[in-house]
Amino acid sequence: MSVKLYIHVKQAMKATTLQVRDELLNHEGLERFFNARFQVKSTTNQSEVVGGEGTKRTVKIGPISFDEVITVVNDDTICYAVVGDAPVKNHLGTIKLYNSGSYCEVDYTITCQSNTLLPGFILSWFIKRDVTSALFKLATYFDSHHQPSSEVRERHES
Repeated sequence: MSVKLYIHVKQAMKATTLQVRDELLNHEGLERFFNARFQVKSTTNQSEVVGGEGTKRTVKIGPISFDEVITVVNDDTICYAVVGDAPVKNHLGTIKLYNSGSYCEVDYTITCQSNTLLPGFILSWFIKRDVTSALFKLATYFDSHHQPSSEVRERHES
């Protein structure tokens, strides 16, 4: 019996929604944050955003690899799905980005079903731990490398 898993993680970071979106769409640079390697397999010219809708990537976590496709990208949303054979099935990831003063609130939700003998609560724990760690590393990256544009700071100071 396959149990549906729901993982939800929130993280605030000192960046604009577009800065966060663009960093999360820098697929081959994501290993700085996630405990995985990402390799772009193909892109589409239909998307106005580099690395956006239609981009297919291979994700490698240790000996396990699987493919993902970016399904939706706009100024405040990234959605993706795991396709093909993977340790999870029906995996859908939704990343919502909200402006909150001089910060961006990242709201990351994953729904999926286990495709392994690993109990769902353990798989859920591993996924949540990795996403929580990745978002913390991303927030730290923005704290030390980037500041929101002066336009955003001025708008919120008024």
